[in-house]
Amino acid sequence: MSDSQDRVEVQNKETASRPVEAWETLSSEQIADCHVFTVHRHKRRSPDGIAEGDFHTISAPDWVNVIALTESGDMVMICQYRHGTNELAWEIPGGMIDPGEAPEEAARRELLEETGYEADEIQLIGSVRPNPALFDNTNYTVLARGVRQVGLQSLDEHEDIHVAVYSPEEVDQMVVKGEVNHALVIDALYWLRRCQP
Repeated sequence: MSDSQDRVEVQNKETASRPVEAWETLSSEQIADCHVFTVHRHKRRSPDGIAEGDFHTISAPDWVNVIALTESGDMVMICQYRHGTNELAWEIPGGMIDPGEAPEEAARRELLEETGYEADEIQLIGSVRPNPALFDNTNYTVLARGVRQVGLQSLDEHEDIHVAVYSPEEVDQMVVKGEVNHALVIDALYWLRRCQP
């Protein structure tokens, strides 16, 4: 083992033995309201009192993603334009959870609005923090089984969504090829694999 490896190993052992504590918030203020999220600046001090600085965070509503499976096991996918990347993106249905709304309720609503599909069964199968370094919200994954088309889409003013149905194997290939590259969609596929026998 090299000297640098020795130093890294010793440093890691020292770090592992020291408990991590939350930083103290000295002040907080909202500095921007961007409709679907707000930006806040926090002045915070490290637990040992040595470091102090400004940190910017984004407050957003919780989100829900819906893995919608037909009776035959195929998956309902959507394609829409995304302004952040200036690209068309293949995803699964989903969106913001309204105040007071449970993830399962939001999943039913978003699925119907974006695709015109309804589900026989809804099950919450996982959740993650999208990016704890910046965001304060939670993204939930809901599994919708026995979905069937019952009507037309009911899209928001700025939504333009194409709906298609693919087999799970085709969706896996879309991920491998980079056609599905939304991190929270790939996270949802992880939760799906965790709950399947």
